[in-house]
Amino acid sequence: MNPNVTGDEAGSYSGKAYYLGRDLGWLIWWNGPTSAWTISGALGERLQPVPGFFERSDPIVTGAYTAAPDAWGTPTVSTE
Repeated sequence: MNPNVTGDEAGSYSGKAYYLGRDLGWLIWWNGPTSAWTISGALGERLQPVPGFFERSDPIVTGAYTAAPDAWGTPTVSTE
């Protein structure tokens, strides 16, 4: 994953805003059942369409994310 992606608020999901990356299509969304922010290739899906996802167990979207076992890297979400 390229951690240098610029995104925009795209709507709401699980009661919070979700964000869409401008260039690679990554989404950042709140996963209510795990109480974590998730970066993945599809809204509400941690494994589709691209294997791998990243999570942040914090109510704040900005900060470092942890890679799932089938992903690599440490993306950081920040505000502009």
